[in-house]
Amino acid sequence: MDEKLRNEYLNTRYTAYLSEESEGADMTEPFTLIEIFAESFNPELDEFLNRRGQIEWTFITAWNPKSVVLSLEENQRRNRELENRIVSYSYFRGKGIGTDPSWVPEESFLILGMDMRSACDLGKEFGQNAIVYGKKGNRSRLIELI
Repeated sequence: MDEKLRNEYLNTRYTAYLSEESEGADMTEPFTLIEIFAESFNPELDEFLNRRGQIEWTFITAWNPKSVVLSLEENQRRNRELENRIVSYSYFRGKGIGTDPSWVPEESFLILGMDMRSACDLGKEFGQNAIVYGKKGNRSRLIELI
């Protein structure tokens, strides 16, 4: 991954809508918006992991594989396919919001309890350049998949 693309990932705001009540972030439930940055520690997310009895997480999307812009309909179809693959995990909807205003924020998922190997495999399966992965008590990691 070239330095420009890596920096874009590092400066992206990975947001998720956390709910204590349900998974999948049913927007009718009360929720808290959390912001995650790659290569940083997030104490709010750590507290949430504690409450949920989890130790690791990943942030992933199926949108725009290999940074190739797809139609909204195709991106949403791909994300539904991804969501069908993660139903056995606790997960919450979110968005990856980059610094380039011309790049549409990518609908994504914060998945709790998925180990790093499974997260990398899933990211590769959906053609992603990278995922963000974290463990309780540590800063998150930008994991390059290309």
